[in-house]
Amino acid sequence: FPSHDTTSPISSDMYRNFAIPSGTSINTFITGIEVVPGNKQIVHHVLVFADTTNTPLQLDAQDPAPGYNGFSGVGSNSARLIGSWVPGSSPDFYPSGMGVQLPANSTIILQMHYPVGSSFQQDSTKINLLLTTNPATRNVYISPVLNHSTSLTNGPLYIPANTIKTFNAQAPVSFPVSVLAVFPHMHLIGRSIKSWAVTPTENNVPLIDIPNWNFQWQGGYFFRQPLKLNAGSMLYSEATY
Repeated sequence: FPSHDTTSPISSDMYRNFAIPSGTSINTFITGIEVVPGNKQIVHHVLVFADTTNTPLQLDAQDPAPGYNGFSGVGSNSARLIGSWVPGSSPDFYPSGMGVQLPANSTIILQMHYPVGSSFQQDSTKINLLLTTNPATRNVYISPVLNHSTSLTNGPLYIPANTIKTFNAQAPVSFPVSVLAVFPHMHLIGRSIKSWAVTPTENNVPLIDIPNWNFQWQGGYFFRQPLKLNAGSMLYSEATY
């Protein structure tokens, strides 16, 4: 239950990390996850990581206030994304026999994004996990394969004032995968976004198409059945701002 009291003015967006010992002594798998923001008026989004080093706990201990600052990550290169929350999110439950691995003695880190205007407000966000210890569970990875940092074909992500600009991204599928969900993410000036795959046999596989982006409703979308993509497929995305 990370609690944070923004008792001083916030002049820029704040990213605050909260390190929580998982208390798990054996390897487990997360089969369901729910992030419950304590104050939706100031919680822009939440990223949930798991880490097997003591680094996040040490960084937290070194900061006299609850949590510690951080934007690009949580301070550990071994941290792995295991969940998230954005406006419109609902609890995520994985298909039977699948789950996100939570190694023994992991530290769970909640990275909170508080925007400008959050001054003098309080938040206490919590996370609920549904776990299994079945060693046969198939490991699920949450990976931002298509992103603005490494996969844009017409980057960088720069939009001149008073213009409309469309960006394209692509990434190869280097080994067979089962795609469970897709999670598009844009900010206030986003207008539309879509993603699709093209198989080695040139079949076009639509993943998601949002013609009218709504910043207040941007959760992940699970497919009714896992979508199998063979090695050699390509992933594509197109976003207009």
